[in-house]
Amino acid sequence: MLKIEIMTSGSLRHLRLIGDLRNEELQELERHLHGSSEEIALGLGELKIVDLSAVQFLIGCEERGVRVLDCPFYVREWMSREKERGKSGQGIERGG
Repeated sequence: MLKIEIMTSGSLRHLRLIGDLRNEELQELERHLHGSSEEIALGLGELKIVDLSAVQFLIGCEERGVRVLDCPFYVREWMSREKERGKSGQGIERGG
């Protein structure tokens, strides 16, 4: 379960994410990000659990200019590995 606390200060909208960020919560989070003309920051200091979809979503957020703050070490490491995997073009082949 994910709780989103929104704080606005000047032109910055800060979304503090609390709890678990998984695939099923991403649509709601995207609604908060979509169409905002403000600078956006995601505070991740209180995340407990993330899944692969959430990690990929966070990478995309950074690529779009969203600031990712207070990122737990394991999430930042996972994001780095996923970025490297994307750069090298290595994926897991599945037999058919």
